[in-house]
Amino acid sequence: MLDGFDSGNNMWVDANGMQMIPKTLNKRREFAFSTSNTIAGNYYPVTSAIAIRDTNRTQGNFTEKQVTILNDRSQGGSAGLRDRKNIELMQQRRGKKYDHYGVFEPLNDLDEWGRGVQVPASYYMLIEDKASPANQRQVQKMLEQPLLFFYSHDFLIN
Repeated sequence: MLDGFDSGNNMWVDANGMQMIPKTLNKRREFAFSTSNTIAGNYYPVTSAIAIRDTNRTQGNFTEKQVTILNDRSQGGSAGLRDRKNIELMQQRRGKKYDHYGVFEPLNDLDEWGRGVQVPASYYMLIEDKASPANQRQVQKMLEQPLLFFYSHDFLIN
């Protein structure tokens, strides 16, 4: 369906429902970016959405396709790290031994039965053409602010 999709090392992450902020792999606006750990250095906070857009202009045909993932909780995420057409979200970081990155102990959260903690999460994917009006905010409103029904009893006053 998305053969030849190329994100061009760009992604967009949602800033708390305010706007989609553009991010570029291995680049920072504020300072000169240099790191040997390119995976962790390119993860960003994803509060409710992350998106990639096709920059492929083969044979003069610019598709303007966008793939957006809506998540139900804040997570770390990145896009285009592996082959410029993927989106990654870190749902649960777990390690059984100390990995020498950050916390000085293993991150092995267990439940009451000694199993790894399971995180029930929901993800929604939108594939749309950017030439048409964006549906992302309408879908986000529908998912995050569903219509609530309230009922009351009528009390008769004597």
